[in-house]
This record gives sequence, structure tokens and C-alpha cells, in this order.
Amino acid sequence: MIKQLICIACPRGCRLSVHIEDSAGNPPAAQNIEVSGNSCPKGIVYGRQEIIRPMRTLTTTVAYSTGGTKNSGERRYIRLPIKTVSEIPLKDMDVTIKKIRSIIVSKPVRCGDIIAVLKGEDGSDIPLAACTSTEDFA
Repeated sequence: MIKQLICIACPRGCRLSVHIEDSAGNPPAAQNIEVSGNSCPKGIVYGRQEIIRPMRTLTTTVAYSTGGTKNSGERRYIRLPIKTVSEIPLKDMDVTIKKIRSIIVSKPVRCGDIIAVLKGEDGSDIPLAACTSTEDFA
């Protein structure tokens, strides 16, 4: 089987052709994958990874409690941009987003601070980093 991909490992955006040898119903192994169309070695790594186990960095937001209240007496929340420190499996994105929705940050943070560490579906740690400082909201 041949899959066509556009490489995102560098700014060139090479059009990759990934040839996957039939492995009798088993998931493809790196040695059964041949990548062509790449202009740099990153394309080979990306093409193989995309077939075996696609990975992505997740960027989203969490609730940040400013500590203040509106006239009605309720807490005021704004959205704090965050991202995963490392890539996570693409298939785990939905589960990870559901876990992130329950996070509320209430202490001041600086850009790059780890605000939480989630457990991945495979048991790995997924650190979440703030992408801006809360002092920027003042």
C-alpha cells in the first residue's frame, strides 16, 4: 500500500510517498516502511512515525480564576492558553482534552510553568505548560 503525506517536520512541506509492505494484518514495523519524496532526513522519520503511531502537540486553553468577582458575586474566569510539553498520540487527543476541561488554575503562573501533569492512556506523564503569564491578563 502507498500513502501520500505532506511532511510537517520542517518548513519545506515535502510531498512524501510512504510505501508500506503488507505485514499480514499486523501493524507495520519501521523496517517495512519505505519513504520517498523527502528533501531532508526528517521526512523519513516523520513518514515512518505518521504510519506507525501519529503524534501531535496539543494546544488548548484552561479556565483561570482571576480571584475577582463580578457584581453578581460569582468568580470570574478567563482562558489561559496551554500546550503539552511533548507530543502525544493522535488517537488520545479526545480523551486528553476531556481531562483538560476539568482543570481550573487559580494561582499566578508564568509562561512555561507546568500547570498540571496528566496520565496518558499508556500510563505516561503528560505535562501541560502555560503559554502566557497570568500577569499579562492584568
